[in-house]
Amino acid sequence: MRAREHHPHASDALETICVDLDGTLVSSDTLFEIALAFLVAFPFRFFLCLGGLLRGRAHLKSRLAEGRLVNIETLPWNRPLIDWLETQKAKGARLLLVTAADRRIAHRVADHLGLFDEILSSDGSTNLKGGVKAAALVRRFGKDGFVYAGDAKSDLAVWRVAAAAIVVSRNKRLLRRVEKIAPILATFTPGAGGPLAAVRALRPYQWVKNVLVFVPIFVSGHWQDQAAWIHAGIAFIAFSLLASGTYIFNDLTDIESDRAHPCKKTRPFASGQLGIARGALLVVGCVGAGLLVASYQSILLPALGYLALTLCYTLFLKQKFLIDVLALAALYTVRLYAGGEATGYNVSIWLFSFSMFLFFGMALMKRVTELTMTKDGRVLRRGYDAGDIELLSISGVAAAFSSSVVLALYFKFGQGASVFDHPEGLWLIVPVVLYWQLRFWRAVKRGAMHDDPILYAFRDRPSLILLGVVLLIAIFSRLSVFPV
Repeated sequence: MRAREHHPHASDALETICVDLDGTLVSSDTLFEIALAFLVAFPFRFFLCLGGLLRGRAHLKSRLAEGRLVNIETLPWNRPLIDWLETQKAKGARLLLVTAADRRIAHRVADHLGLFDEILSSDGSTNLKGGVKAAALVRRFGKDGFVYAGDAKSDLAVWRVAAAAIVVSRNKRLLRRVEKIAPILATFTPGAGGPLAAVRALRPYQWVKNVLVFVPIFVSGHWQDQAAWIHAGIAFIAFSLLASGTYIFNDLTDIESDRAHPCKKTRPFASGQLGIARGALLVVGCVGAGLLVASYQSILLPALGYLALTLCYTLFLKQKFLIDVLALAALYTVRLYAGGEATGYNVSIWLFSFSMFLFFGMALMKRVTELTMTKDGRVLRRGYDAGDIELLSISGVAAAFSSSVVLALYFKFGQGASVFDHPEGLWLIVPVVLYWQLRFWRAVKRGAMHDDPILYAFRDRPSLILLGVVLLIAIFSRLSVFPV
């Protein structure tokens, strides 16, 4: 965040500064943080807990805060504002944390920062927000008896009775409204966010995984079927929308572990660039649109299966040893099945088996990479530690060889024997695929892979060359020009 003082000399005369928490002191909203943590820890009790809304928002906050599920230390703190407040405190200012968050959260924040002289917060019956907060501060300090730091439209009621305003926002319209009711002492502009952060959260680069829906056309040999390519394209759009929705949901539930990760901590939700509420809306929008497109293409069943498996993975399976990587492999295989359903070219059991072994191995690469990148050899909310690296690596290499054996059998007994003029030429693909996988395991063991293996493949020049070799072998085998 960037800070700018509008009246630098006025700061010397400050006596009482009241500071909001959500969106001001931290870039996130602690209520949504707690709700997400509660959902992950107690998915079935979560919806029962929402019944607390009938007794008011303050009561719900109190119930959710009882679990102490949020790590206060890793929240996305507004460091420039905290530094500014420390400067004012050194000059003799009295600092108050005045927040609509529950008192348990407020006291944990105050204990962590060691900055505030007093705390005013929601208490289970009163939701200290907007006009209620303004009235409480007027009773405590009188009108114009304090400076208030806030970030949202709901804070306008407080700024109207404050001596001056500190604004944490990049919203120019809000700044203009604040200027009309209170002198602005300083502004703090949040970092990159908005539409750019939303696009990053969608992870469009992950859509490359959905090219699997085109594989049934390729292996069937009916490359000239334009209608099939169109149907596969629609399936690609459906699964891309679904994938974005599920990635956002996964990022939301993984906020705390992402903040402890050396690379993932910069993701939009973990860093506070994108609000959790907006993320929830993106999930609903992407999933809804994806299901509509899938229904139009008559692949609603595999789409729902993909969603159900992703939900189970996010809430339960990702914490289970080896079951999580099996689930990831199954998610790739569902894309193959959907491509077959959309195009009318069914996928054989051989191709399904090859897919499971291949993507099981690649999921193991991802886990080994995560374990080697963390400082303590543990990944939060995963069932692994550093002692599992050797077993995972051995299993991954075994999966690479198994996938190659199944691929050879597929070329012998699958569709290739009937649709390719020279199916024997396809056997040359087997050593290429095996070499490619073993080369990736070498990169993992040497610490050269810092990304998802699928994404690493599309950024790795030798991998692209090997892909070209595979395509050439397939084309030669299909078009009767293979040198035999």
